[in-house]
Amino acid sequence: MRFLKEILLLTLFAVLSFAAVGQSVEAVGRLDRDTIKMGEHLHFELNMKAPEGFEVFWPDWGDTLSKKVEIISKSDIQQQPLDARGNVWMKQNIIVTSFDTGVNIIPSVELEFSPKGDSTIFTATSAALSFYVQPVAVDTTAALNL
Repeated sequence: MRFLKEILLLTLFAVLSFAAVGQSVEAVGRLDRDTIKMGEHLHFELNMKAPEGFEVFWPDWGDTLSKKVEIISKSDIQQQPLDARGNVWMKQNIIVTSFDTGVNIIPSVELEFSPKGDSTIFTATSAALSFYVQPVAVDTTAALNL
């Protein structure tokens, strides 16, 4: 009977701690606009809110976010001071472009986090974002200058 109570108590503790973590962690991606011309730069900002004392494992970006979305540059991860509720805000600015006309997708980003000193890893996921790439108009009547 005592063993059953301990199991029940541990399960309840695990569920409540996961619920508490889930309420205070947030991953949000933003674009500075929804339409660009082919090859133009677009600013993608990724933000994460986590309680103080949590380790956050940021993605190790390569040179693309997807097949059609290339990374031009990325900032260091910036951390804001604690807010009134004891949360830390982190953000990274990423400049991207695309040479494929039409709708392009920046996939959702998974940010992993863990309470310091704990091996349990949780995940916060941003929503996927879309933007439109306009084709560049070409004047086919103009003479070629070689």
